[in-house]
Amino acid sequence: MRSTRLKVIVPLLTAAVALTLLTGCNVGPKYKRPAYQAPEAFRGADETQVATNTQASLGDKTWPEAFQEPELQALIKEAMGNSFDVRIAAQRILE
Repeated sequence: MRSTRLKVIVPLLTAAVALTLLTGCNVGPKYKRPAYQAPEAFRGADETQVATNTQASLGDKTWPEAFQEPELQALIKEAMGNSFDVRIAAQRILE
């Protein structure tokens, strides 16, 4: 008698828990993008200012050249020449 009750109660509880979990996935109505009107011009757009920086950008240098110390640059060159893994990594960066 007790086992027949369990055979009925366990599937019902399992179904109730599953339904509870599934209803928790419902987050609300579908998202609608709000209407947005872009401005004709942004503040300062009519001012024609062009950057006149004559210095070379740090991004234009290779990464060993970014370091100013000759001793450190020599160590980097030595490591690049003797390390197979570093050469592979450097080639991947250059790709």
